[in-house]
Amino acid sequence: MSDLLQKIQFDMQLKGFAPSTQKNYLMHIRHFQNFIPKPLETLGYDDVRTFLHHAITVRKLSPEFIR
Repeated sequence: MSDLLQKIQFDMQLKGFAPSTQKNYLMHIRHFQNFIPKPLETLGYDDVRTFLHHAITVRKLSPEFIR
């Protein structure tokens, strides 16, 4: 797990997120990371928009699911 993902998980633990929630959030971050093949630390607003557009138009996820 990358340093950034470990930090995100650490922060979720500090905030009291359930283990299942942590697992799900980290899974979604990995999907994002695999879709945009750049280091997470360099991803920006346009990368997020591209990923969300793909999730809605190609993967057919509902807007409610991705919010």
